Amino acid sequence: MHRDGLTVTRGERVFRLAYFVSHPIQYQAPLLRLIAQCEDIDLEVFFHSDHSLDEHVDVEFGQAIRWDVPLTEGYKHRFLASAGGGRPVAAGSVREQLERGRFDAVWLHGWGARLNRKVWRVARSLGMAVWMRGDTQLACVRGAWWQRRLHHWLMSAHFRRLDHCLAAGTANRLFYRAYGVPEEKITVMPYAVDNDFFQRRSAEAEAERDGMLERLGIERGRAVILFCGKLIEKKGLKTLIESMGCLNEEAGARAMGYKPPLLLVVGDGELRDGLEAIAQGVAPGCVKFLGFKNQSELPLYYALCDLFVIPSTYEPWGLVVNEVMNAARPIIASDVTGCVADLVQEDVNGSIFKAGDADGLAASLRPWLMDADMRRRGGVASLAMINRWGFKEDIVALREVMAKQRAEW
Repeated sequence: MHRDGLTVTRGERVFRLAYFVSHPIQYQAPLLRLIAQCEDIDLEVFFHSDHSLDEHVDVEFGQAIRWDVPLTEGYKHRFLASAGGGRPVAAGSVREQLERGRFDAVWLHGWGARLNRKVWRVARSLGMAVWMRGDTQLACVRGAWWQRRLHHWLMSAHFRRLDHCLAAGTANRLFYRAYGVPEEKITVMPYAVDNDFFQRRSAEAEAERDGMLERLGIERGRAVILFCGKLIEKKGLKTLIESMGCLNEEAGARAMGYKPPLLLVVGDGELRDGLEAIAQGVAPGCVKFLGFKNQSELPLYYALCDLFVIPSTYEPWGLVVNEVMNAARPIIASDVTGCVADLVQEDVNGSIFKAGDADGLAASLRPWLMDADMRRRGGVASLAMINRWGFKEDIVALREVMAKQRAEW
């Protein structure tokens, strides 16, 4: 029997897997649907809350939003509490769910949520295998030296008792290794998006590119840089705007026909007014704020840009990078962005700069802005790389861990 090019042993017992996650997440829904289609995996998803299903206020975006993609279709799921004041789930209830399901393994997304820690304890008491997946990297561990050391001491003891860690990528794998998890208990399960969806929508958006540029009043031949994210401190947009100021001041290049690049800002948040004022001061006419756009709209803006910049000062992964790579665009990323070790190669499909360094970011941008052929090659490289970092690879990783678990039975 074959599925997705992978061999599944006929007659092998179906693997019962319980997945616990905070709430329905737009990035995860397509993967969960794909796993549910696998004949050798019986997946049941448990959500802590249903708060993302209806219109809800995202504090960091600073507005009410409603996701425009299906979040719970195509896979078995249960809600353990309701956003409408639902009570926390008691340990007894968690135990009932796990005993009822007779699961072979419990898969947790992250360990910070109190309910996930509760599930972890109950699953261990029932003798069930516990897998952990997250995107934390060493740069995410902050605080005074003693706080970091205490965190290491406490979490190392927990992580070493896990049956397996499903690492989001290289940085997350190194985090687990630094916390004492042996290599044989770590499998990289790529932190991925629905590549098929974003490539299809990006191809459709290319046909609308010229019309969108005209509607936005962007002159032909002017390089377009895109930022997409919440307008909050840790996303580092101030650094990017300041780098636009550096590029805007290059009078010598301007005299030789240089057109300063245009930065499009897609997103919203509490810092918007202040950032608009900074942009007006350091790079007048070079930054456009477009507001929040829903997920199905984003490929149109990816198609508009020549370069994508993620300037975060704190970013465990950065799934927006995956999305933009599906539109075949080069990526300029800060060095603390979790995905750079796997998805950004210097001078191949992008560049990496020191977080918070506006001059360094401007220096990284210059060669890409001045060379359209370099941008084209970088985009081709991005697309080739992301085609090897997707849901198919996630299924391969799950089956690898399932095989290891079966070998211990």
